[in-house]
Amino acid sequence: SVIPRRSRFHETVVHTIATCDRFDRRFDQFEAVHDAILEPLKSYNWVHVLPNAAIVVSALLLGGGDYERTISAAVMAGYDTDCNGATAGSTCGAMIGAEALPRRWTDPLNDTLYSAIPGYHPISIRECARRSLAITQTS
Repeated sequence: SVIPRRSRFHETVVHTIATCDRFDRRFDQFEAVHDAILEPLKSYNWVHVLPNAAIVVSALLLGGGDYERTISAAVMAGYDTDCNGATAGSTCGAMIGAEALPRRWTDPLNDTLYSAIPGYHPISIRECARRSLAITQTS
């Protein structure tokens, strides 16, 4: 609803959703899905927003709320793997909630973020989430 309907970005997202639906959003079909969504985008560089957005959208749909499958689908597609894995993972995490995240991913972090911003770290990850939520609620 927030993507301009007359944009290439919107066209890419719509095509990606339709392609995932054509393959019944099955994780085991991720290679065929990625081939189909990336074919019309093959002229773009591997860091361009359109193919990477298509990968993230497809990962979210193919992952079906499973955190590890979502990240795996995003990374296995190639292209900008670190950004796509992080974007798909953080979006899936926000969708399913912190308590649903696999502990093997969260426990090693000890609820602590070390930032490159001087004087900002360490800070609790929960505190960062609280602050982010507060920002969205004031808009």
